[in-house]
Amino acid sequence: MPHTREFLDLADPTLILFTTILEVTESGSIIRFMGTALVELWGSDHTNTIFGAGLPEPAIDTLRANCDFIATHPCGMAELAEFTNPSGRPFFMESIMLPLAVDEGRPLRLCSFSHSLDEVDAYEDKGSKYRTKRRVGWMDVGSGVPLSGPLETNLGAGSVG
Repeated sequence: MPHTREFLDLADPTLILFTTILEVTESGSIIRFMGTALVELWGSDHTNTIFGAGLPEPAIDTLRANCDFIATHPCGMAELAEFTNPSGRPFFMESIMLPLAVDEGRPLRLCSFSHSLDEVDAYEDKGSKYRTKRRVGWMDVGSGVPLSGPLETNLGAGSVG
């Protein structure tokens, strides 16, 4: 597990554009870094906000539980998620979330790399909304993985405003 400093110092510049760094806290995981490609895709910078802000509370609770587990177990999580753009066209994003090491006494941190599997339009897809996960699972990073999979955050089509 790389230390946060090592990760930031050695990260591939082409990958850091699609990277998010989260700080795991009791109130939820706070986005501390959001790559510029993701800022452009979502049409806003979510730095210093709770990961999943704007989703229904049960979904935020599920995200919090999965992030806590990744940080404390530690293990990774891979997912394929469906999003819907403002005109209703679905597109898919694949993400990998991994733990990062931190100095003693510092909040735990996670690193997430996300990229679209579909062609994304710089204008059409701004403001896209999370819809559902298509596939999600743990990744072994040396400490094993639990028998049960990550908690699901599937949402009904009308549940995200």
